Amino acid sequence: MAIARPTFFTAISGKLGPVEFAQRGITTIIRNAKKPKTKVTPAILEAQRIHAYKIRIWRFMTQTYPYRLQEWQFWAATHPIKNRLGHPRTLSAFQYFMRLYVPREDFPSWTMYTPIDQPRSPLPTTFTASITAPSTFIVTSQFDYSYPMWFETLAYFSPPITPSTNLASLPRHYLGIDSQYYNTLHNSDYTAKCIRLQRGWIPGQQILVTLIGIARHHERSPESTYLVTVAAP
Repeated sequence: MAIARPTFFTAISGKLGPVEFAQRGITTIIRNAKKPKTKVTPAILEAQRIHAYKIRIWRFMTQTYPYRLQEWQFWAATHPIKNRLGHPRTLSAFQYFMRLYVPREDFPSWTMYTPIDQPRSPLPTTFTASITAPSTFIVTSQFDYSYPMWFETLAYFSPPITPSTNLASLPRHYLGIDSQYYNTLHNSDYTAKCIRLQRGWIPGQQILVTLIGIARHHERSPESTYLVTVAAP
């Protein structure tokens, strides 16, 4: 976006399409805008792979089962989410699908179904996390339910927290998905993935770990958070 002062032709700064304007005193500099450099990391490549996998799931579902698209459209229209300010926001069918599901090996089956007329997945009755420098990352959780069934847990983590960190705008990174039975205390070890994604921590750092549960054909649970202090090896 280019920002012009009252006399447009004497002072302009910013970008306008592929052209960049800059002010050096009373001189206006016009040049081709530079393309931002994106650092390619294992974490970025993993996020791209997950995103591409979800898109393949969606295309398979909507092309093979067109009525599923109508179900997702109805679900998205009748289940608005709230943004960080608490205001309602209606997602598209594709956006809601991307929000609810993560890559799975059995994507042509149950992952296509909307959680219509199903209760929200319960919160974990037990949730702890332990991080030991440089990359050991273990999440312990338990979900109580009335009958045994597979339960999927999605784990996220934040960058290291400082006293000035605004938790409301804190970014988070996808850590992984794990399966467990209801009513069973389960340890999810994400150390191998942290090493593969070159994630590391220093003793004393504080990390916010987020856990979300999804039962089959259920909407995801509310988010549970746990503040972890990185321990020394």
